[in-house]
Amino acid sequence: MDYRVSLSLSVSDPSVLWRAAAAAAMAAPGMTIDDVVDTIGSEHDPEIADCIALLLQPPRIDGVTMHDFTCRRAARPLSGAVAGSTPPSRPAPRNRRPSRLEKARIEQARMEQIPIEQAAMEQNRAAAG
Repeated sequence: MDYRVSLSLSVSDPSVLWRAAAAAAMAAPGMTIDDVVDTIGSEHDPEIADCIALLLQPPRIDGVTMHDFTCRRAARPLSGAVAGSTPPSRPAPRNRRPSRLEKARIEQARMEQIPIEQAAMEQNRAAAG
């Protein structure tokens, strides 16, 4: 049985979002502020989709194989969007190497014996930005 879960949101304060994502990223072993900036941009020029993805990445769920997890900017404003919210100031980088955080998550997945397909999916997602 396949299911699709959807979540729509509006960002009212990119700096607050970035600080929350940076704090979560810094909790990963061996992370530095340079690794955080490589992954989610700087506080003054955040990669909004990457910040959201970092904070909302689903946990492992027993009995479930996750096929996809993406976060992207909506093509049009969502109804009920907060006026004055700031869209991402630049597109997410393409064809970049996985960050230290992304590599740590992939390794953690392997250590927890998550199926190899799921770890590969995370690596492909990281490479796609």
